[in-house]
Amino acid sequence: MTDSITLRGYYATERAKVLYLRHPQTVFNDEDRTCGQVNPPLSELGERQRDRAERALVAWRPTRIITSPLDRCRAIADPAADKLGLEVEADPRFMELAYGALEGISQRQAHAQGLPSQLDPEWPAPGAETLEHMEQRVFQGLDDLVAQARQGDRIAIVAHGGVMRPLFSYVFKTHTSDIWFNMKTQNVASTLFSLKDTGTLCLQAFNLTPEELIARCEAETR
Repeated sequence: MTDSITLRGYYATERAKVLYLRHPQTVFNDEDRTCGQVNPPLSELGERQRDRAERALVAWRPTRIITSPLDRCRAIADPAADKLGLEVEADPRFMELAYGALEGISQRQAHAQGLPSQLDPEWPAPGAETLEHMEQRVFQGLDDLVAQARQGDRIAIVAHGGVMRPLFSYVFKTHTSDIWFNMKTQNVASTLFSLKDTGTLCLQAFNLTPEELIARCEAETR
């Protein structure tokens, strides 16, 4: 059993709280096309999700907001930060996997063109990033977050479904490739962690809707 999930780690003193929030739906998500590191606009559903997620993020009262620089993440991070009087910290280490030639096309189109998926032996696709490289940059971002966190911090990360996989690999001490196709999070879903004084991130809640996150925030203040 890894340190991140032992009872010793779980019951250690909490230093900070960490919220991970996925971006709203884009038109590429709606059309089953790969987003990667391009900037498709939000879908109509995504625009409604953005408003719900912004309300939830403001209700959570972060002391820091770290975001992927991509538009679909900043659509939540920027207006929430404005309401909270915070400066957004755009960090490219939390960008989605670079899919190269797969970006903007559907899985069916990729298959028809003979392009590999992430776990095919032929990966990466032309111009794409390896899972190992993505894992390395996300781990570096998380190492810095842990090192910089102060007592009582509430740190929000607004990023991507793909980034959630190396985040869980970091927490549970496994390889991103081992969980890539076995873990999914919904658009604008939140995952909560407790950062302990030991430097351990402990999972507290997974895949919360914006309304569920708001309800938890309201319960904290009662």
